[in-house]
Amino acid sequence: MKNWRRTQKEALEFVGAEEVGKDKMDGIHPCFVIEVKHRRTLPLWVVGALRQAEKYAKKHHVDKPPLVIIKEKGKHTKHAIAFLWLEDFQDYLGNIEFDGLGIA
Repeated sequence: MKNWRRTQKEALEFVGAEEVGKDKMDGIHPCFVIEVKHRRTLPLWVVGALRQAEKYAKKHHVDKPPLVIIKEKGKHTKHAIAFLWLEDFQDYLGNIEFDGLGIA
């Protein structure tokens, strides 16, 4: 199995999503339509920002997961992107009941 395919399968399983197929979308979750990307390396600034938020939480004795929000200059804030570790995302969602694909 190719690396990208394994990553997609494992990520969808990890968050409790169902695989839809390569001709449509990667997966669907009760709350999200999911697209999984596999890269040789992650952007260092994204990882660095998450680590920075983790340091702040530790320094201030806050037991909360890090979340990074990035906004493109000139774009509305509602179109910013949020990053968090997948394990924190999965912990936050908990075990949401899957009631089917919900797509036509």
